[in-house]
Amino acid sequence: MAESRKGFKSDSSSDDAPAPASTDMHARAAELAEEKGGISSEKTEALSLDEARQLIEEFCAGRELDPNFDQDLLKRARDILRQDDLNEESVAALVEEIKLEAALMEDSPYLEVRSAVSMTDDPTEPVNTFRAWYFVFLSKMTPPKTEAPSPRRFIGFVFVSIGTGVNNQILLTLSTQMLGFGLAGMGRRFLINPPSMIWPAALATVALNRSFHEPGLNPTVSGWKISRLRFFTIVFVIYGLYFVLPQAVFSALSYFNWITWISPNNIKLALIAGSVGGIGLSPIATLDWSYIQAINNPLISPLYSSLNLAAGLCFMAICLICPLYFTNTWYSAYMPINSASLYDNTGNVYNISRVLTHDYRLDEAAYAAYGPAYQTTGNAVAFFSYFALYPATLVHVFLYNRKEVWTGFRAVFAGRSTRDYYNDTHNKLMRAYKEVPEWWFSIILILSIVFGCIYNEVYATQFPIWAIFFTVALGMIFLIPCGVIQALTNSSVTLNVVGEIIASYTIPNRPVANMIFKDYAFTSTAQAVQYLSDLKIAHYARLPPRSVFAIQMLASVWACFVSDGVVDWQLKNISNLCQSDQVDGFTCPSYTVYENSAVQFGAIGAQRLYSHGALYYPMVYGFLVGAIAPIPFYFLARRWPAWRLVNMPVFFNGGGWLAPYNISYVSMSSYIAIFFMGYMKKRHTGWWSKYNYILATALTSAVSIFGVIWFFAILYKGYDPVWWGNTVPFAGADGDGTPLLAMPAVGYFGPP
Repeated sequence: MAESRKGFKSDSSSDDAPAPASTDMHARAAELAEEKGGISSEKTEALSLDEARQLIEEFCAGRELDPNFDQDLLKRARDILRQDDLNEESVAALVEEIKLEAALMEDSPYLEVRSAVSMTDDPTEPVNTFRAWYFVFLSKMTPPKTEAPSPRRFIGFVFVSIGTGVNNQILLTLSTQMLGFGLAGMGRRFLINPPSMIWPAALATVALNRSFHEPGLNPTVSGWKISRLRFFTIVFVIYGLYFVLPQAVFSALSYFNWITWISPNNIKLALIAGSVGGIGLSPIATLDWSYIQAINNPLISPLYSSLNLAAGLCFMAICLICPLYFTNTWYSAYMPINSASLYDNTGNVYNISRVLTHDYRLDEAAYAAYGPAYQTTGNAVAFFSYFALYPATLVHVFLYNRKEVWTGFRAVFAGRSTRDYYNDTHNKLMRAYKEVPEWWFSIILILSIVFGCIYNEVYATQFPIWAIFFTVALGMIFLIPCGVIQALTNSSVTLNVVGEIIASYTIPNRPVANMIFKDYAFTSTAQAVQYLSDLKIAHYARLPPRSVFAIQMLASVWACFVSDGVVDWQLKNISNLCQSDQVDGFTCPSYTVYENSAVQFGAIGAQRLYSHGALYYPMVYGFLVGAIAPIPFYFLARRWPAWRLVNMPVFFNGGGWLAPYNISYVSMSSYIAIFFMGYMKKRHTGWWSKYNYILATALTSAVSIFGVIWFFAILYKGYDPVWWGNTVPFAGADGDGTPLLAMPAVGYFGPP
């Protein structure tokens, strides 16, 4: 198969100008093939005119609202379909273009897919090899980065106080992880086979693996002859060596809050431009890739997705946080502007131990004596964004993607795979493999529920059995909408907030039960989406579904035991774990946020924060705003297709990252997205197709690998040079998180 078949331009193509006209039909086909991603002339010759027109009609149907579909391609296809008097003799060049467009769409109408995924397959190639299984299980011996809770902190109650060690932990871990695995089975028809579900992160993984295993795939593009593997190696090494600078030697490169250096003690300047404790409004905010990709990888997410997320975060920070904070709404000016912590009326972090009983329930008398907990403005607005996110996701998917969803339900009712409903190359090739029966996933789902029932009945978790079934139903409702958003935009919608809100009302004053409810609601859906992402990788790589099921399930079970063993070892062997002064840096910031949420919703309760008459009741209008927001943009997109690029779930998801994230995390990311996913993709398509995803994976891999080296070689040994480059980001009002207003003379704010 010719290399152009793989989706890259050859050196003879121009990145900046369309191919010149040619009187030779085959030369014209070759020129257009190079221009549009590498469709070979042999493929077009195999299509009849009627087959070509049928393919174009099929792939263009309903694409007007697809944000990832090339609208120029759609317009050309529509113009072609309006030609009614075509024949092979009179308009040979136009006929050839019709065939080319059809062949292009049959492989994939998405340049992202054509650039990363091979369009060929060899079903006889072995998959279930000893080497494959060995490396999968070896990888699970090193669990993902975790932060274990401390027995002295409230969250540690889940893992230590209610049980006797790993034995009880493994039941909960298996239950939540396998629940997601079981739910993934019902999402396959909706989220894997439809060609529009491109899964950008999966494309990056496939592109990286092809660079390792197809070294001969090396077309010259824009004068660049370097292979993708060598390009990956060079970027990986160079950035890996640079990575040490912002992490250990020059922290100011990471937290590049240079505007606050002008006047470090200027509180208002720190609140606006500070990237440590402020909202991070700065044109150049960081020179650290780990910082840039913290909430969104701009080289993988589609351009419109990156800009929607950045716009949402900036809008919430500038148009909501700033007015609310600087008018001292909710007494917020006496607290930091953008912290995830809860505060008491003296401006100190809320001491939850003062209001809890010995069995971790709320002591009403102690709570009345101590006073209510207050949210920072950033935290309150973040919850408003989450409240808007969930209804916006449901409404958006119904309006924009109901066709794909309905096709999935048709397949369910007919007992068929949706591979039979789509005629792109990937689904045709996958028809050579047997699908996984539904009852395989059903058994996993039932077992996960059984494990959950045993765990919560045997151990004093305060978690009722009916809540397990409730969270399963919740996951079933949100799985497809959340998966659609992830598959199209690379933006994840998680159920952590809606889970803790529901638990707060249905299981009040049970903080441990609230955490378990949140764990089931969040982990089940998040894991299901992650498993589906892996299935999409398998779909692109043409792996047998039954082999993928076996290796996914067994490796996941193995990882549960490994991870729980590591957590148990950390609890018993790392002193002062999760404390701010832990000598090795095991301070567990994400678990602190988790604990704050447990306190906020499990002990204090959403009723005291968001019910009618409560201080933060206006935030509840986020549910209404989210339900309405996608509707006008849908009708605008029906009239003017450019509006299809507005995605309100991603917009609100951007606001949900606030507290502790801020604008500095999306400013540099947006610049990079505009350049690579906008300019380079459109003007230098060949270079983008060959190198973009490799660049993304090289940078991210360098952060991961060199991050481990940096930790053990530098941070773990206590190396922390004290000099201006490491201290200036955290100096002054920004580093201290100084609030706008000083505490009143009486020593507290709010009602007495």
